[in-house]
Amino acid sequence: MFRRTLRRILIAALWALALAPSPLRAQQPPTPGYALKANVRRVVVDVVATDVSGRPVRGLSAKDFAVEEDGQPQHILSFDAHDDKDAWTGTLPANIPPNTFINLPRQAEQGPLYVLLYDMLNSSDSNPVFADHATQIFARQQLITFIQSKPEGTRFAIMAISDGLHLIQGFTNERPRLFAALDPDGKTPHMPKVFLYPELYWPGDGGYYLGVMKDIVGYLDGFPGRKNLIWVSASFPFAVFSDNGPPDLVAEVRKELTAMAAAHIAVYPIDASGCCKIGEQNLMEDEVADETGGHAFYNSNDLVDSLAKAVDDGAVYYTLSYASTNKNYDGKLRHIEIKLARQGYRLAYRRQYYADPEAPVAPALDISTRKPTKAPATAPPPDTLYAYIRHGAPMSHDLLFSAHVQADGPPKLAMPEQMADLADEPAFFRKRRKERKNKPAAPPTPVPLQTYTIEYGIPSRQFRLQDATRDEEQDSVEFAAAAYDADGYQLNGNLGHATSSTREAGKYYRALQQFEVPTTAAWICLAVRDMATGRIGNVEFSLPLALEPAGGSASR
Repeated sequence: MFRRTLRRILIAALWALALAPSPLRAQQPPTPGYALKANVRRVVVDVVATDVSGRPVRGLSAKDFAVEEDGQPQHILSFDAHDDKDAWTGTLPANIPPNTFINLPRQAEQGPLYVLLYDMLNSSDSNPVFADHATQIFARQQLITFIQSKPEGTRFAIMAISDGLHLIQGFTNERPRLFAALDPDGKTPHMPKVFLYPELYWPGDGGYYLGVMKDIVGYLDGFPGRKNLIWVSASFPFAVFSDNGPPDLVAEVRKELTAMAAAHIAVYPIDASGCCKIGEQNLMEDEVADETGGHAFYNSNDLVDSLAKAVDDGAVYYTLSYASTNKNYDGKLRHIEIKLARQGYRLAYRRQYYADPEAPVAPALDISTRKPTKAPATAPPPDTLYAYIRHGAPMSHDLLFSAHVQADGPPKLAMPEQMADLADEPAFFRKRRKERKNKPAAPPTPVPLQTYTIEYGIPSRQFRLQDATRDEEQDSVEFAAAAYDADGYQLNGNLGHATSSTREAGKYYRALQQFEVPTTAAWICLAVRDMATGRIGNVEFSLPLALEPAGGSASR
């Protein structure tokens, strides 16, 4: 009850901050810093329990479970039950001023994260090189039908495999945005029609899919909780997942499946080819699902029903952790077995992990375009910032904030030092010319930059109501901004932090950030992190900005 009351107070404070004009405070100079990632020597396992009818089982407790590792009993250290009925109920008000962004959803969110992975490359048994058009069209139509009736509040991202792994739509619970991403006739960014036809790129070996799996793990690993990967394909790559494939490749794939499970990614293979395929293909799909805690669906012409069952299966789960009694971290494979005191239920969970030695803690990737001149004033908590500043990341509400964004004048050509910073970003790196023999690379051609001023407002009550271990005199907050082009490549980034006195903060912390963005940018992501606790909030919006009333932005 206290959490719900506090949430309502904070949301009301944000509404007031966004709607009431206020003068800008002096800018806090950004000081770039590093974020560290720490490893905890606990084994965390998500468990899905279903009855004989395949329905999720609710109401279980820690005493119902028993855990063994390599046959040795383990003590359960923590236990949490996750229900699809659990929802974030705070929503965005309808009368927010133009270009003011708050990390609140438009409608209530519920359940874990889902990824619809549409495999447009491996989609025909008879012809493994080119996609079967009828299957492609059928699968797309079924996906659209499912999206139009998906459970309210569930958050999906849409990815496609073709000439690479493409993020078609980032995480959202809004059906219209998901529908537009799949609609081939839509006017907004969507899955290109070219992926449907024989111009598809065929990599020629199963190692291509190993790279796809690594990319998926890299993208999803930073988000907490269970992620359900619904992999829709007409023919899963046998050479990749079968024990009959190349030994080295099979070993790498097994390791990557284990990494998926460790990142709380459960795979739900769904066969889009319909009835009735039997044999090794089905066994392979079952094995992929079993190793990651998911469930395979095949031999059905009703793809919509399979998708709905996959969502239902992954919505209710339990998370438990234990510290292994075997303290010899020698990199070997260890096997997990979980038993339930009650009979007649099916359990799905990760079956194994590699007991790798604890790696030294290394600095996380720095989204800033400038090298840090000094470390932050306080030691930062485990890194959550980089995950949530990426294009398409799910919205986090652990730290609520508002941000008003305005363009400062017309675009201007970048100075040489600005181009030097931009040249280190992925989108510019792809276009950089190769160095000629005995000659330095030509400097990149200057591009127009648009400068934006971002005014942040954070209800200070969120800090004062934290536990007594934090510094009562001051709070350090990180502010991050990243710009992306239409293909999702990062164009530029800015990372800084400010320290504010709790006694002088009043109702809100305010900070200003200037961000120079190439005019080719299509998206800007913002994130704010409390450095003492690691709590984070983030929001993403598209460009160009909306028109504002004359003089309106200056009086905020």
